[in-house]
Amino acid sequence: MKAHAALQSIFAFQVRYRVPFIWAGNRAAAEYVTYSLLEKYLAEIQKRFEMVNKAQKANGA
Repeated sequence: MKAHAALQSIFAFQVRYRVPFIWAGNRAAAEYVTYSLLEKYLAEIQKRFEMVNKAQKANGA
């Protein structure tokens, strides 16, 4: 299989099954990417939690 065909298959898999792949050149880069993604995920979850808390307080719940 040619490199282009392999990449296109991976891209199709990512779209079809909503499973992102992230390549990192080495372990240090992979650690950096993982930490950054988890940090951003945490920030988003905290924002959502604060919005729900604010809405519950406004509704007297």
